[in-house]
Amino acid sequence: MTFDLSTAKPVAATEMQTSFDISSAVPVSSEPVFASEQERQQVIADLPELEGIVEGEAFRPEIMAALTATNPAEMGEILRQAYPQIGVVQTPEGEFIAVNNETGAMASLNKPGVSKVDILQGLGIMSLFFPAGKIAAAPAALGQKMAVGAAASGATQAAIEGGQALAGGEINPEEVGMSAALGGAGELVAPAISKLRGAKTARSPAAQQTDESLDIIEEITGSRPSIYPAQREGTESLLTQQRYVAQQPETSKMAMDALKKQNQEVYDATAGVIDTLAREEALEGGVERIYKASRNAIKNAKGKVKDQTRPLYDEAWAQGADPVPVKESVIGNIDLMLNDLADGSIKNNVMKAKRAIESAKTFKGLQSAKETVDDLIDSAETGTKAKSYLTGIKSDLLESMTEVNPQYRIANDEYARLSAELVDPLQGSLVGRISRVNDDNLQQITTKIFDAKEVNPKAVTNAKKVIESVDPQAWNDILRVEAQKRIGGISDLIMDTAEATSNRPADIRRALYGNPEKRRVFLSAMDTEQRANFRALEDILIKASTGRGTGSPTNIYGQIAQWLKGGAARTTEAARSPVSTATSALGSLVQERNTKALATALFDPDYTRDLSKVLQGKNTPTKTKAFMQLLDDISRSIQTEQEQEESPAR
Repeated sequence: MTFDLSTAKPVAATEMQTSFDISSAVPVSSEPVFASEQERQQVIADLPELEGIVEGEAFRPEIMAALTATNPAEMGEILRQAYPQIGVVQTPEGEFIAVNNETGAMASLNKPGVSKVDILQGLGIMSLFFPAGKIAAAPAALGQKMAVGAAASGATQAAIEGGQALAGGEINPEEVGMSAALGGAGELVAPAISKLRGAKTARSPAAQQTDESLDIIEEITGSRPSIYPAQREGTESLLTQQRYVAQQPETSKMAMDALKKQNQEVYDATAGVIDTLAREEALEGGVERIYKASRNAIKNAKGKVKDQTRPLYDEAWAQGADPVPVKESVIGNIDLMLNDLADGSIKNNVMKAKRAIESAKTFKGLQSAKETVDDLIDSAETGTKAKSYLTGIKSDLLESMTEVNPQYRIANDEYARLSAELVDPLQGSLVGRISRVNDDNLQQITTKIFDAKEVNPKAVTNAKKVIESVDPQAWNDILRVEAQKRIGGISDLIMDTAEATSNRPADIRRALYGNPEKRRVFLSAMDTEQRANFRALEDILIKASTGRGTGSPTNIYGQIAQWLKGGAARTTEAARSPVSTATSALGSLVQERNTKALATALFDPDYTRDLSKVLQGKNTPTKTKAFMQLLDDISRSIQTEQEQEESPAR
């Protein structure tokens, strides 16, 4: 049974799409329909958070994994794979909504105003997983998973110890060490789900996709934007560490320089991909070119109708009908019309129609006059009232002509039939709307083509086919114009030193792709190769936008600081101790040096390659040890350099 998201009441059964677009992590789903924008916002605002979406399933690991995941798209994917009845949609504001199609329950996965980690920090892992009074009955195995997830997610020490006690103290220390260093709560727990078990032994699909996207961008532009190891892997723990070092006094400059460099690189990549659409000259004449192509497309359709009906009209002209009675009748009615019109554009258009009819010397000449009136009606410069008067004149002329010449009626009926088949659909389509834009407002054409509120992907695809049949380059030119228009102004922001590390990749992505509907319309305007290029670019922008931000989740950052105080090399040793050891001071190395080591591994090109190689391995204790060893090597190198600088010159 399917439920209406706005009312939670059953509706006619329809298939709810619940899959995610791999290229963008955006749910592929139709937006719910509401009576008003106010109603939509109120319904969304009143939704509960995740707990309770699957009634009676509080102890399943899938729910626990979803609750500990920090990425709402990941939450939705975990729920969707675990529960076929769960659908996930995304609001225009970016909020993910989960809907249980069997019960009608709805929940927000990332409610505005609530930090994704605040849920874990404020309530604790225990209160999320278990209803009041039922914690004692929870299975020990689940408690073990919960405790490990709590340690990695930055839950309170009380919650960690509670999970440890619930698990009977039987916690895999290697998993705790690995989780703390390389995997967030959802990242560790999700592989325990049978349907996701393969994720623990395979290389990150996100990293694999990023490499493919980088290959495409490099082939296009000749350069490869920097995507740092944490961004490439996409694990929340590494991204949190990247945000952490960017906010520490001893490493903020290194991070700022790296992120500023990345801002410029992804902007250059964006400009390079846009350049593949059309030459730069398109920015000057692209709008005029597609306008001309649209009018020619309609002209060609009318030409086909005229060619197919020409034999019938030739028979009508051969009848030798006298045009004079027709002219006298129609012109007499026009004169009456003119008597009531004041000087202005309407009267001028009526006079043009009158002169065309007066100049006709033959019955065929009257047909030419009719076509002149048609052109006046179709003109974008003709106002609505003038069109109404001209349409009346045309009807009067046709009626008089058919009365005098029956063969003309036969030809005209066939013309009308073919026009309804070949011309009218084109006139009513996006191509027709483009052709009717006033010459003074041609810049509105891009809005008419790409405004997701006015068009849909199918309409855009159909218009593309028509325009390309007339002028193959015109469509690519307008694509270039639109893409350049969307990112205009961002180049100045890239060079703004006051905001050097602002999230420009996210800014570019929002400007270029917009919300899901706007994105679908934009991509539908492209051919297969162009679409692949822009999806690769979007993937790079998504990756480059992660691991940024100025928020400081105190609990998680505190645990990172404690870990760094103990020294990277001793983390695996600490993993053999109880969980509490993982969040206490572990050794004697200086925190500042270890913070620099972590920042170096995350941002310095001389070491990011090494870190990326480590992260390509399977998620095992060996991988964790390799990560810690790399940090320790860097830390020792930094220590040696410091000692050399401090020692007196010999």
